[in-house]
Amino acid sequence: MNANDRYEIIRLVARSDMARVYMARSYADGRLVALKVLDATMDPIRFEREARVLASIDHPAVVRYIAHGTTDGKSWLATEWLEGEDLAARMDRRTLDLDEILAIARAACGALAYLHAHGIVHRDVKPANIFLVGSTPRVRLLDFGIARDRAQAAMTGANVIMGTPQYMPPEQAIDARKADARADVFALGAVIFHSVTGRPVYVGEGVEQIFSAIVTARVPRMSSLVSFVPRELDDLVARATSRDPSARHPNAIAMLASLLRVPEASYCEDDTVTRIRLRDRSDDTQPLDDDTWICAAS
Repeated sequence: MNANDRYEIIRLVARSDMARVYMARSYADGRLVALKVLDATMDPIRFEREARVLASIDHPAVVRYIAHGTTDGKSWLATEWLEGEDLAARMDRRTLDLDEILAIARAACGALAYLHAHGIVHRDVKPANIFLVGSTPRVRLLDFGIARDRAQAAMTGANVIMGTPQYMPPEQAIDARKADARADVFALGAVIFHSVTGRPVYVGEGVEQIFSAIVTARVPRMSSLVSFVPRELDDLVARATSRDPSARHPNAIAMLASLLRVPEASYCEDDTVTRIRLRDRSDDTQPLDDDTWICAAS
C-alpha cells in the first residue's frame, strides 16, 4: 500500500532518530491523519508489529489506527489526527489540580485495562504518550512502538533496554522480557506521581544515575514531597510503584478499581473545603505560582 497514492503531506510535526511524523490529508475523504514514516535504516519488523497491535485495538482512549504500508522502502503508519497537547506539555505549561489528574489517570488506566484484558502490554506509558484532546480533554494513549502482545512474548531479546527511564520499573530496566502488565501499572503510577509532585520518581544527573536509581532506589511516597495528598491516592501510587512487582496491582483492571475509589476534591466551590498549598519539600525556598493550590475537605 503506497502512502503517496493515499495522502497529501501538509507539514512535518515531529521527528526522532527512528521516524518522522507528518500531518497529512487523505485524498479519499479529505480527513487529516498523523502519518508516521520509519527511517529506512530502522527495523521494519518492529514497525509492522506496532501497526498490527494498534490495528487490533478498538477503545475510545487509544489513538485510532487507519492504515499502514510501505512506500519507497519506508514503512508508514496512519492514525487519526488529534488536536490538543500531550500530558508532558500540559505539565510544563501549568500546574494540574487533583481532579484533573484523577480524570486523566482514570481514562489512561481504562485504556490500559482494555489492553491488559487483550494480552497487550504497552511498555512505554509516560506523559508524552498520553494525549489530551480538546479544551475539555479526552485522553488518547499513543505510541505502541514497543508494545507487546501474546504473539510477541518471546520476541524481545535479553539485555535489551526498552522504555523511558523516568517511568520504568526495575524489572524492565534489567530485562525488557520481564515487563508484563505490572510494568504498565508502575509506569502509570509514576505518571501520577510526577503529575502530583512536580518531579519524576527517579532523579539524576544523567542516564547512568537514573538507571542506578531504578535498580537501587525506592520511590518515595507522594506525601513526603507535597503538603497534602489524599491518603487513598498516596496509598495507590505507593503500591503501584513498588519495586516488587508482586506487591503492585496485578494489572490495570485492578488499578482502575482502586482509582475509582479515590475521592474527588470539588475544588473550592463551597465552604466545606480548605485551600491547601502544594509545597515541594525538597526546596522550601522555591516560589510557587498563585495557581499552585489544591483543596481538601475540612
